[in-house]
Amino acid sequence: MRFNRMIIAGFISLALTPAVLGDVKLARFVGDHMVLQRNAKCTIWGTASPDEKITVVFAGNTVQTSASPDGKWSCQLPPMEANVAPQEMTVTGNNVITVKNILVGDVWFCAGQSNMGWQLAWSENGAEEAAKADHPALRFFPCQGSKADVPQDDVKHYQWTQCNPKSANTFSAVAYYFGKKLNADLKVPIGLIGAGYGGTAIEQWMAEETYKTDPTLAGFAAIFAAKEAAFPKLKEEWDKKQAQWEAKKAEILATNPAAKPGAGIPYGPNPIYPPSDFNYKLYNSTVSPLRNVSVAGFIWYQGESNVGDAPGYAKQFPAMIRHWRKHIGHGEGGDLPFLFVQIADGATTGTADQPNRLNGMSELRASQLTALALPKTAMVVTLDVCEANNAHPKYKEPVGSRLAIAALAVKYGKEIPNYSSPLMESMKSDGGNLVLKFKFADGGLVSKENQNTPKNAKLTGFAVAGADGKFFLADAKIDNDTITVSSSDVKAPVSVRYAWGLVPAYTIWNKADLPLGTFQAGEIGK
Repeated sequence: MRFNRMIIAGFISLALTPAVLGDVKLARFVGDHMVLQRNAKCTIWGTASPDEKITVVFAGNTVQTSASPDGKWSCQLPPMEANVAPQEMTVTGNNVITVKNILVGDVWFCAGQSNMGWQLAWSENGAEEAAKADHPALRFFPCQGSKADVPQDDVKHYQWTQCNPKSANTFSAVAYYFGKKLNADLKVPIGLIGAGYGGTAIEQWMAEETYKTDPTLAGFAAIFAAKEAAFPKLKEEWDKKQAQWEAKKAEILATNPAAKPGAGIPYGPNPIYPPSDFNYKLYNSTVSPLRNVSVAGFIWYQGESNVGDAPGYAKQFPAMIRHWRKHIGHGEGGDLPFLFVQIADGATTGTADQPNRLNGMSELRASQLTALALPKTAMVVTLDVCEANNAHPKYKEPVGSRLAIAALAVKYGKEIPNYSSPLMESMKSDGGNLVLKFKFADGGLVSKENQNTPKNAKLTGFAVAGADGKFFLADAKIDNDTITVSSSDVKAPVSVRYAWGLVPAYTIWNKADLPLGTFQAGEIGK
């Protein structure tokens, strides 16, 4: 009996310890080496016991809150000026947590697919760059999440790292060069949230709510439902092909045990997945957990996985931007800058002499321009860093630096006339000519030879079409910030294309050495 009383007393004692009551815990974003957004309310959040009182102390500010009945808590620190001096934060509940080496500066959300996730070590001159990457005020928070069925409150596994020669290798190369330039030019700490996830389509980065509430996306729910309904038949056909491949593999291995797929055994059919495995899942696991984070803006490098559906992308991309601006950081940032990369072309062969050819890459690149109708957006062109037969161009420094130049103008108000590649802003008909006027052409446009155009070639890359929609290669003439295009095959042109095709020809640049990107304008498809 005495022994039983001792056991009961032990259980009571254990039940009253802080560990059982529930130690206060922080979201993974809130950790050593973090960067908090300057001049904005900064949310600190985590979990604790229901109704547990929590006190957060940082930079002379003390904020108190209590956990809700489900154990979640959050509080906001007031806006603070940039500070390069490392500071500590204490979070006190049933236990005390000390977060060390915190800076206050600018936080940028860097998202997309594999070209955004491409590590510095894998890029051109990446090893040499990493060896000298001693930038203590540059910090990186990777948050590539697994797919989730419902919006999450925290990311998994990741933590802040300070940029040094050892850690820089695994930084996103594009984000690294972007942050490095901002840090050097602005002299403030830069935090980079790295959310690069290979092979992802835009549908995975969007919230289910967006499809339900954004009127521009009416009809997408029916498209998703139709794809889901069609999947069982596709899966049945795939299973047959897989079984045939397995039988063939077994037959080959019976006579050649050393054979492998690609070396004696043909590759099997590519795996397929239900459409429901893609929609919203990455938003739920990666974007939603960081909705509390105040940021300076976004950089985006994605689109390759949506090649083949340019019309859909043209609607979804602006809708995603609107939703992220509204929901990340509590929507207090208004029109946060959204800077993106026009995807490169990694084809092996092709020619600009095919302006009528259906080309998914060119169509997707052209569709990306629809986002420029939104305020505080800018697009970086990558035609000049393309590589044949490589969807992952290794030259990431120009991409990151161009994004930073755009940020300096769009976010920070620096006077940079040609912070963007040239963009067509108007087109008018003049007899048998089309006269195109461009912005970001301060000092005039120039023609340059490059790897996709033969030496001493005339100005190339343009094609025009008449009312029948059939395109012909066009002659072009530069006059300061305008280009006049015409073709002897088209008496009354109504539309124009540029840099259209596989391995497209491109010859136009501005005085900041930024190339004109793929575009089309006029009565396309009419």
